[in-house]
Amino acid sequence: MRGRKRSRKMRDCTRSRYRSRLLAGALALIGIFVVAAAGCGSDDSESDSGGGNADITEAQAIVDENLAEVGDFSGPTTVRTPPKNKHVLIINCAGASVGCTSQTRSAEEAAKSLGWETTVIDGQGDPNRYNDAIQQGISLGVDGIVLASIDQRLVQDSLRDAKAAGINVVSQWSGNIGPSAEYIGKEDAEPGPNTVEMETPQPDVEAGRAMAAYAITQTDGEAHVLMLTTPEFPNEDAKAKSFRESLAELCPSCEIVDEQKVNQAQATTQVPETVKARLGANPEINVIWVPYDDIGILADQGVRETGRTDDVTIVSTVGIAPGLELICGGESSMKATIAEAPIWPGHASIDALVLLFTGGEVATPELFEEYTTPTRLITEENCSSLSSEGNWNGDYDIPAAWQELWGVN
Repeated sequence: MRGRKRSRKMRDCTRSRYRSRLLAGALALIGIFVVAAAGCGSDDSESDSGGGNADITEAQAIVDENLAEVGDFSGPTTVRTPPKNKHVLIINCAGASVGCTSQTRSAEEAAKSLGWETTVIDGQGDPNRYNDAIQQGISLGVDGIVLASIDQRLVQDSLRDAKAAGINVVSQWSGNIGPSAEYIGKEDAEPGPNTVEMETPQPDVEAGRAMAAYAITQTDGEAHVLMLTTPEFPNEDAKAKSFRESLAELCPSCEIVDEQKVNQAQATTQVPETVKARLGANPEINVIWVPYDDIGILADQGVRETGRTDDVTIVSTVGIAPGLELICGGESSMKATIAEAPIWPGHASIDALVLLFTGGEVATPELFEEYTTPTRLITEENCSSLSSEGNWNGDYDIPAAWQELWGVN
């Protein structure tokens, strides 16, 4: 078994989803005409809709699927022979972010398992520091660079300089190229002169859909949502778009009441204050969507200060330990997260460098799917699946699986 399979190739995800939505819309219209005709046939028939809540059957099925244990290794199966004596620079998007740091550490650990030298630089959420770090890597003569959740549009000139110096550059959880970039219509969704050579994707579209399904089931089809979006990370745009589309598709009675942009650099004060203000202005809000747990933890703080912990549900992604601790404690408005195994992206990124260093092919639809980070919906009911460190690192030994692929004991 190769893990919980997605229902379609990620490269075909958008096209298939739009076809499904057109079909669903046609079926819905047919259903409306049938119900209308039945209603005209009997004046004394009574509604059995119960309080008018939406049918949440499909949403519940999505939730159940995402709660399930993930099976074995879902990455590549072709054995590699990693080269020796390589030096890799790993640029952390923001050391203050647990999500950035955990995925950076996974790349460092994977590279060291191959005996490679590593240099790690904290970008501190600052594009100037990202560019300085790449230039430093060029000066050091590194063989490869890994960008951890860094938008390639912020480092275009430095990317070109690195490529001119013969340095391979890949990224992880950045939405730079591949399925997420295609889904949100980015101009450089395919590899080119101004892009990274390979991306380790998050399953952004699937995560957005699962978040919508959970919000629907927790509110019995009456979700009134506040969305907090972050402009720094383009892959979060794909999650947000998928959430909006899925909420409208799965629950016509649900609504997005308000959307607010928040900035990671000012999040500590901005997010709690924004949440308090929007809950005060829109008391009907009962769900808060956040793109990742760092924001969710701060949103929970704002909810607590309004005294609405029991009737507001925060849905999130990534699954960092502090966020999971709130979820598993059962006394927080953070009720669920789509946990993305943090130990995965770094290993996949190092595998991409192995292929690039040895003349292998990357950026194929098959490899994008094989590199996609495994996820699991974590709620209070399945917290027993977490590691001793409080993370969800998959339901099998992810590093060992990659090392077996590389012939490392």
